[in-house]
Amino acid sequence: MKVRESVRVTLLAATLLTLPGCSSRGPVHEADDPVTVVREAWRGFLAEDERTCHEEVANNSGPGSLEESLIEVQGGYRVRVVIDSQGGGPASGHSELIFIGVDKYFRFGNGPWQKFPAAKYAGKIPLAILSEIVDDGALKLVRRETIEGVPTFQYENTYHPGGLSDRTTTDDIWIGANDHRLRKAQVLFSKTQSMTAPIVTRETTTCSYGPVPEIKRPI
Repeated sequence: MKVRESVRVTLLAATLLTLPGCSSRGPVHEADDPVTVVREAWRGFLAEDERTCHEEVANNSGPGSLEESLIEVQGGYRVRVVIDSQGGGPASGHSELIFIGVDKYFRFGNGPWQKFPAAKYAGKIPLAILSEIVDDGALKLVRRETIEGVPTFQYENTYHPGGLSDRTTTDDIWIGANDHRLRKAQVLFSKTQSMTAPIVTRETTTCSYGPVPEIKRPI
């Protein structure tokens, strides 16, 4: 089983602090090693100057829930996250986060902006789902697919977390065939139950590249 939490903890620094170097933007070939292709695409993603990602997390447990996030990144030090959650729980509603270097700001709804105390942050980690899939060392090429007009290769792996047969996770990631850019990623988790339908959580991220509005300190 992959160690998810350690990846979540270290991702924030990886997202906010650009890693040296970047992957080749040359084409990807069917014969290329899937793990190398994906990890090089991730390295290049972190080195991009500006990118925009949309995340959607849907769960059918109980009344169900849906969380949609817009994530904009400038360089390695500025990130804006806008979250809209539905489901009736305490986290439902609209919220925003801004990360500039080591400083983190947040607000709920139309409330005032606040700054997190130094070294304290227990909220959503931007783009954590991508780092989890990149950590999957058993990805295999499954097909070619066009994502928003861009030809890609889709890589996939299905496994049982912790060796538990009633739990199944499928990791998918789509890498641009011509530009080696990360275009889409998805984690589908299901847990079978004896008396009711399986509990299913689907986390999907799509990314594009180009200028984003300037990200400034809100206060």
